[in-house]
Amino acid sequence: RHYLERYFRTAAVTHASGEISVSRHSQLQLPNAHGERMDSPADGSLVASYRPFDHLVLTAGGEAFARPGGRFVPEGTMVSAGDQYLQLDAGWRDQWLSPMTDSSMLLSTQAPAMPSLTVSSQMPFSRLGLEYQFSLAKMSYQNVIAWDTPHSTFTAGDPRLATFHIGIAPVAGWSFAGNMLLQ
Repeated sequence: RHYLERYFRTAAVTHASGEISVSRHSQLQLPNAHGERMDSPADGSLVASYRPFDHLVLTAGGEAFARPGGRFVPEGTMVSAGDQYLQLDAGWRDQWLSPMTDSSMLLSTQAPAMPSLTVSSQMPFSRLGLEYQFSLAKMSYQNVIAWDTPHSTFTAGDPRLATFHIGIAPVAGWSFAGNMLLQ
């Protein structure tokens, strides 16, 4: 309850962290750390929220890594409107696309969040424990995108990613879901 209190205030800093580390050169990435590499000497993240109404939340946040070249991603910066059964999010929202809760099969926090528009249920509803999530996201710029595979045609740009997730949890401990990703 103490942890959740920060989310019910009108304005609050809901998350702040920083880390300094000493490591050898490594291209490996830390698990579920939005693409942070092990050789990043420092990182920091901050998220602040403003909730003018019960069904509207504005958040501003970001995550920065001091790895070679550095990087900043506005993780958690978004507008959220709705309730637990119908919510609309626009911004850099983390996506978790999997029937499982402790590991992901398709899309997770392993990579940086993409700017997206998402419609979802935050809580399961009905006796079947129905849940859903639909999103449209803009992926990072890619130099080589296969366009016409038999003819080896390539293009460059920012691919779009559409995701669909529908799941049920009819009995505690059991869930069934259908997931689809379209690029």
